[in-house]
Parts: sequence; structure tokens; C-alpha cells
Amino acid sequence: MAQLGREFDAESVEPQGDFSPLSTGWYLVEIIDSDYVETASGTGAYVEVTYEVIGDEYDGKYVGRQYWDRFNLENENSQAVEIGERQFSAFLHAIKKMKVQDTDELLEADVPQLEIKVKVKSPSKKEIAAGYDEPKNQTVAWRAIESPAGGQRYEVDESSEEPETNADEGEEPAQKPKPKPKPKPAAKNKSKSAGSKKMPWQN
Repeated sequence: MAQLGREFDAESVEPQGDFSPLSTGWYLVEIIDSDYVETASGTGAYVEVTYEVIGDEYDGKYVGRQYWDRFNLENENSQAVEIGERQFSAFLHAIKKMKVQDTDELLEADVPQLEIKVKVKSPSKKEIAAGYDEPKNQTVAWRAIESPAGGQRYEVDESSEEPETNADEGEEPAQKPKPKPKPKPAAKNKSKSAGSKKMPWQN
């Protein structure tokens, strides 16, 4: 037996939250924080957006959980920046905020809620070798919420893998590079078809 040196009061400390990956699917989220973060190497920067899940396809299992998106806007790897800019454009289309100069503007968006599609990604061999052996989430689509009046819904899907970057300690592990995709529009709006699945929060 050993003394702690003090009495620890668990009621005065907020318990550790659940950071296990969200299940694959669509989520209704609300923006609760945003920042522009410099990478640990000092050679890049990304927009980090924090969401709170307010609706899911799993009977509310993940409601209240926090989830983070990173949009790589500065990097020595030009392909990483190209993908990051397309993803950020999709996100901005979803919240109907076409131009921003400060991350605080994301919190002040007229539509601070959106739908995101999340998948569970297994670690690559390189990530496992670096000590990152747990599955993690990746956002593959950002979508505007359908208006109550039945207005047109827009969907911008960006499922490209992030290329390898000069990641270092404290950064997200680099992804295994893939062949550079053919050029495509920065953000293509696709109207939602009448037969698309209805989300639980649309009832």
C-alpha cells in the first residue's frame, strides 16, 4: 500500500471522455470551436474544427460526442494542400460560408450545423511501425442540412486519401501516398435525389 500524498476527489475532475472511433455513417454535427494550428515541424498549418454530435444513425449512441476535422492548408507537399483546399471548400459549402479570413468566422456562420459522413480507417503499416496501431476516423463528405421547407440539398463528396506529409511528433500520422488523381472541380454540388435515405434527425 502507498499513500497518494493527497486526497484525490474524482467529483472535482471531469472524467476522461470516449475517444474511440465513431461508427461509419452520417452524423448531424454543430461547430463548437475552430482554430488555425501550426504543425509541430513548423513547416505547415491546418484549420482544426471541433464538432459536437447532435444526431446519428445509431439511436443517439454518439450524441454529445466531440469530433475533429483538420483541413491541411499549408504544407510542403503541394498535393496535400490541393486535397486540403478541396475538403475545406466542401465544408464551407455545407455551412454556406463561401469566404473566410479568420477561423472565428466559422463559429459565426449563419448555418453552424451540417452533416458529415465518417468512415473508420485501419492504420497503415507505416502508422503501425510508428506506434499508431488503433483505427481512426476520416471524414469523407460534408453536406448542408436540408431546409425544413424542403429546399434543395447540396452534397460535396471528397473521399481522396491524404498523401504522405512531413509529419513529426504531435501531428496526425502520415497516410501512404497514392497516385495523384486527375484534376477535378474544386467543389461540385450535387442535388440530393428524391430516393435518398432519410436521416433520423429529419423526422
